[in-house]
Amino acid sequence: MKQTETFIVFRDKESGRFLNEYKNNEDVLSFAAGYKKEIQPALFIPERYFEKDKEKYDGLLQALGAEPLKVEAEYTLTTLDGEEPEEIKVSSQSKAEMLFDALGDIFGGDD
Repeated sequence: MKQTETFIVFRDKESGRFLNEYKNNEDVLSFAAGYKKEIQPALFIPERYFEKDKEKYDGLLQALGAEPLKVEAEYTLTTLDGEEPEEIKVSSQSKAEMLFDALGDIFGGDD
């Protein structure tokens, strides 16, 4: 089974390392950031959210001295013995409907 994802990572413009941690410091206008050489532990943002809040991320990129990189990753999923994994069927019932059903069960709905 193949899956494809597109997301954004931040890469330091000087070192080429990927942002893997970011924390605001309490009671001070400063932050701490950590970087790794490898991309696997990098913090990432789904592309649609990056585009939605682009102005916010542009300011952060400027403060970090970083550039956004679009990553298109394809994953091949197999079981440990190399077989195609069984597809999991998800009910079309929404989470909200499931929540209301559960609340009805708890509080004695009229089902």
